[in-house]
Amino acid sequence: MNIENTLHHRRTPIASSLCSAVLAIISMQVSTVSVAEDVKMYNHVPSANEMANLLFPKASGQPTIPQRMKMRSISFDPVESTPQVEAKADLAESSEQLAESVGIGLPIKFDFNSDAITSASRPYINELGKMLSREDLVNENIVIEGHTDASGSAQYNQKLSLRRAQSIKQYLFNQHGIARNRMMISGKGEYSPLSGQNPFAAVNRRVEIHKPQ
Repeated sequence: MNIENTLHHRRTPIASSLCSAVLAIISMQVSTVSVAEDVKMYNHVPSANEMANLLFPKASGQPTIPQRMKMRSISFDPVESTPQVEAKADLAESSEQLAESVGIGLPIKFDFNSDAITSASRPYINELGKMLSREDLVNENIVIEGHTDASGSAQYNQKLSLRRAQSIKQYLFNQHGIARNRMMISGKGEYSPLSGQNPFAAVNRRVEIHKPQ
């Protein structure tokens, strides 16, 4: 399921404000595609097995954790949560359901103002491909979320983040043979900066991988 946003032309101030509001609503709706979970941010290339243990702990034989134990309090290094996660995690405190997954944040870089993946970032995506190629995970799907910082217009950032998520999906299909229907994409634009970070900070330019619900 591809989520397309095509608003990028110049608008009058009123029309631009309306477009921003519509995109914000779309972004919030898109966020329901993935589970309300914590996100582990990486600054090194995690192995396929490491990512599998976080995204698919049941399939990987990892113990599950009661959601009321607030997974963001566990000592990952480092863990960042998006604003929507903070609110939803508070509501989940009294839930008896099991938390199945932790999202993964990868500092995948692209050429300037482009969806072309840099050569230095390909190892991250290759490990994703290895993970999705594991025999025990062939029935598992992922959501690929593109994120930007707040530089530039909101409309442009929304479209760029979607294009970048699509670029990763295409790479996984071309290089690792991962079926397209196993990968949903989402463009978050600048609407989900990392908690505690300046919206203009470079760390917000990232890709998150989630298990769909």
